[in-house]
Amino acid sequence: MWMRGVGEAEFASGLSTSTQLAFWILTHLGNPYGLLAVVLLLYASGSKLGVTPQYALCVLACGLIAVGVTIGLKHYFLLARPPTSYRGGYGFPSGHAFGATVFWGAIGILSARQGRRARVAGAICVILTVAASRVIIGVHYIIDVIVGMTLGASVLLVAVTLPTLARRHGASSPTRVSLNVLFAGAILSNSTATLFAPGRSELYMTLGIALAVSAALCRQDRSFIPGFRSRSFPPPTVAIIILAASGGLVMTLYQAQLNGLMLTLCGSGLTGGWLWFATIVRT
Repeated sequence: MWMRGVGEAEFASGLSTSTQLAFWILTHLGNPYGLLAVVLLLYASGSKLGVTPQYALCVLACGLIAVGVTIGLKHYFLLARPPTSYRGGYGFPSGHAFGATVFWGAIGILSARQGRRARVAGAICVILTVAASRVIIGVHYIIDVIVGMTLGASVLLVAVTLPTLARRHGASSPTRVSLNVLFAGAILSNSTATLFAPGRSELYMTLGIALAVSAALCRQDRSFIPGFRSRSFPPPTVAIIILAASGGLVMTLYQAQLNGLMLTLCGSGLTGGWLWFATIVRT
């Protein structure tokens, strides 16, 4: 088994209770699902903070990618948390470090130019604080948070450079192209993660969100999907596709033995999926 600790777990266990409590509070600045909720607030009122709705959607897409990649990698590598951790499950990579890097980094870089340096500096401080807190409270090794931050920085780099690339290739709306690509990445990462972790209900929820937003974007710009702009599907074909997909999803949920809450989350994901499908097949 890969031994990835360098003594940080023992160091963390020797810290005072008050120190660990303080960092336990600070670690919630990187909670992926809490950050997704904040993104929705930014979409509604972020213009007052210099964050346009388009940039808020960009942050949302990056966050959804972070959830899929994190869960997929955790269930691929199957590397346990430190033995002193109060949480179970797998620890590599750190989802909090990944999510904090994507969210706070995007807020600092993608917001209005005025005061951007101060926001970027503040974002770096928050990211490093979250990363340190995951080690100090004993739920991750240092390598877990380093890889998490690296993955987050990679996704953020793609998000930042996409508009420039789209503009160089003559796109009339670089931001729209970037959003379509990022949400396609969110759909791909979360759907792939379900292959490794079919029982993780949050994947169905985030996949549903990605599909629903992608449906709204495609409805505004059908030309992004080649062949769907003027193509219609006969009712029998649509019925066969829906029946086949429904059968596969029902079998997956049955095998996963989900409880009521998980079924609710999965239901929200499936609703987004059907919305996406209904949108792209309509003429």
